[in-house]
Amino acid sequence: MSSTKHNESPHAFYRIMETLVLIGFGLLLLISQIEGLAGSSPPRRPPRIRPRRQSPSTSSSDSDFDTGGGSSNHNKSKATGNDREELRVRRHEQALQDPSLLTTVRFSDRTDIHPDTRRALEEGFGLRAMTRVQAETYGAALEGRSILARSRTGTGKTLAFLLPTIERLLDSDLDLYQPGRSIGCVILAPTRELAIQIADQAEILFDYHNKQRPSNKQLSVACIYGGVKMQRDVRLLTGGYRGAGLPTILVATPARLLEHLEGNSPLNKNHRYNRNHQQEQRSKNSFADVVADTKIVVLDETDRLLQKSNQYETQKILGFMARAEKRQTLLFSATIPRAVRRLISTSSVLNKKVKHNNGRRERKDDDATFLEVDCIGNKNDRPDDTAPVGDKQSPAAVTLDAEIEGSPDSVHRQRIEETFAVLENMSQFIPALLAIIRREKQRDSQNYKILVFFPAGRMVRFMFQFFTIGVIEGKNNIWEIHSRMSQSSRTRASAAFRNARNGILFSSDVSARGLDYPDISLVVQMGAPSSDQDYIHRIGRTGRAGQVGRSLLVLLPFERQKKEQRRQKGGNKKRPGKVSYRNDASIKQDRQLSSWLNECGHDDHEEMSSSKSLYQKCQDDLESTRLKVRSGHVVLTTGAEAAYKTFLAHYVATIKPPNKSKSGTKQYTNRGNSVNNLKPSEVLVHAEDFARGTGLADAPEMEETFLSKLGLL
Repeated sequence: MSSTKHNESPHAFYRIMETLVLIGFGLLLLISQIEGLAGSSPPRRPPRIRPRRQSPSTSSSDSDFDTGGGSSNHNKSKATGNDREELRVRRHEQALQDPSLLTTVRFSDRTDIHPDTRRALEEGFGLRAMTRVQAETYGAALEGRSILARSRTGTGKTLAFLLPTIERLLDSDLDLYQPGRSIGCVILAPTRELAIQIADQAEILFDYHNKQRPSNKQLSVACIYGGVKMQRDVRLLTGGYRGAGLPTILVATPARLLEHLEGNSPLNKNHRYNRNHQQEQRSKNSFADVVADTKIVVLDETDRLLQKSNQYETQKILGFMARAEKRQTLLFSATIPRAVRRLISTSSVLNKKVKHNNGRRERKDDDATFLEVDCIGNKNDRPDDTAPVGDKQSPAAVTLDAEIEGSPDSVHRQRIEETFAVLENMSQFIPALLAIIRREKQRDSQNYKILVFFPAGRMVRFMFQFFTIGVIEGKNNIWEIHSRMSQSSRTRASAAFRNARNGILFSSDVSARGLDYPDISLVVQMGAPSSDQDYIHRIGRTGRAGQVGRSLLVLLPFERQKKEQRRQKGGNKKRPGKVSYRNDASIKQDRQLSSWLNECGHDDHEEMSSSKSLYQKCQDDLESTRLKVRSGHVVLTTGAEAAYKTFLAHYVATIKPPNKSKSGTKQYTNRGNSVNNLKPSEVLVHAEDFARGTGLADAPEMEETFLSKLGLL
């Protein structure tokens, strides 16, 4: 027996070891699966390269009332070919309904447009006729003249400068442009999203030309902007993606382009170009030398580029380029404030003398002329001693006045229903917005498209978190976009909202300029914009291409007083007749929303009674999310505290530093349109109301240094 037990013991030992090994492998497999589910391994970071736009019908710029057509090479949307054709026809019919938009000048009738360009316009964009700004500026721009053009949003401004620029580069001599060895045109845009849109438009036009061009003469566009690594720009600008050298057109935001020009760029270390021109060998030792040879520059959204923080960067960039009299400068915008006009006339942007010619305004410097084209016709926005500009050499400019009757600006305002409402207190901020969204969805649950503007990026972020975590039905159809997001996230959000049939976009002012989101039904502004120009550009995201749009301005409690005073006084006495959103009688009060906010029963109107119940339901539905905020939710509570501080800092910043009166008391004045004689302590009271409306039990504590900077200590 002992011998038998002795022989069995090794086998038992081996069986135990085998069992332990199997258990060990099982545990390892289980642990790996758990780690995978928990996301312990970091996801692969997507390449930070600007993606190719999915569809030309959804990538149209501020200018283009693009009717939705496009070549199959670009269109990768989910819509079928019949759906795309139906959308193209519908948008074209809507465009024809706006008499101030299209002219009788057809692209097919112009012999000075390349056949490939005409084919791109008709097939790639679905366009047949020129808009007014395109017809009035094309001839002069093709001749190489500098232009300052003002035209309302959504009227084709991007194609107005792209078309003549491309035509000039196609037939240019070596002094203007050498394919692959120089940059033909530099286009500056104030935001990344607008820069991407302009580049997408140029790519569509170039694709039709490149099919007929040899590989060593391909046309290309590069788009550079902040938020991505500079090495990406190096590959774009040195032909790393194309193998074709420098791009034909460079689209850039001012800060990133200036960074390359001032010597902080890898381009200045690796950039070497040699070219033969008139038997002269020249060495390009820096990227700045290449830009200095560029003879065409475009400032899209000119007023934004020549104001505030962009002004310094834009003027420095122009200083790197050829002198004003040796380059063509194209300036386009929907608004040209007087301060910008003065800057243009006194700086190197357009350094040309003023000469009046039979009531038409032209600026001349020897053989060069600067043409100003105004397609809006609001005399109050022009200098008092000037008249609207026409071009005697342009047949389109002569006939357009007869073709279009009335003020284009008034026609545009008629196509947008503008309303306003005033919050009674800041605790109504969130429920009012939810009620507005639900009311819009009830109007058309399948085709609503809402763009909501907030005053600051952190407020956009919090409102997006607040709504997506608990109160918005269909969370896949709501997006956010602001400057605090990574560029890849901004690009994805912008493309998703553009391609969506319905949805909601929460945005800061990065979406206010130039971006064309098709079929927006309602623009909501939660708080007054910083200027009248910003108001015009914001509401310009709707009512485009002959469509009818609606806008709603929700004024905060402390913004009510100034609007009422301005309306009672009849406007600004220094500039009588100047139209401002604060004294414009055409902006009607939203009676339905006002009744919610004022908590008036209106029992004699069934509509008002039902509307009030909708608002009260919104209040009730918010309680569960507010409870999460009060309970210390890891995302919502932190976001609410950040939004509170941002609100406080934003509106205190609009107040000028106090001036001591003779009696020694502090007197505060406002910097812009946001507040009127408001003190920091009063802003604090409104901020605390806002905090309670988010669900915070108490206003968060703040550091003494922060409070001291705000003047609250």
